[in-house]
Amino acid sequence: MHFVFVLHFLLIDDEVAEKELIDAKLQAVFGEGGYGFKHVLKASDAIKCLLTEDFDFILLDNNLAASISGRFSVPVIRQHLRGSNLIVISNNVDVDYLKDPSILGVDGIVDKANFESFVTQFRDASSVRQTIASQTTVDQATDSQNINRAGRPDIPTSMAG
Repeated sequence: MHFVFVLHFLLIDDEVAEKELIDAKLQAVFGEGGYGFKHVLKASDAIKCLLTEDFDFILLDNNLAASISGRFSVPVIRQHLRGSNLIVISNNVDVDYLKDPSILGVDGIVDKANFESFVTQFRDASSVRQTIASQTTVDQATDSQNINRAGRPDIPTSMAG
């Protein structure tokens, strides 16, 4: 029997065009059927998904709706993670609270322009699974892939522009 490990992504973004863009970038990296992907428009819908489904990465757009920023939505989502990596994604990572993931208490901040580079490091998910478990911070220039205590891939602290 051959076991295939597929990474699962939950995108929280209120713009359908951004969903299409992120999905296309995931498909470019992992190929059709090489990843799990679900999109919701609101944080409340994401919480419903997180109660019943497991995801490796929660991709949270920094700007939901008219004025809901990561400052508001991160604490709400973080309560329901169950081991998922919470990544804030944005077209503008120049705001002060997106300068360092520790400010919001997230696993990473990724400029949407660099999203494909970010997920490319997880292309060979089977090698991620075989890597020795470690809870270290990975510099964005490092190619190593680690597994966190929850069995999920660790990520570089930032992929900002």
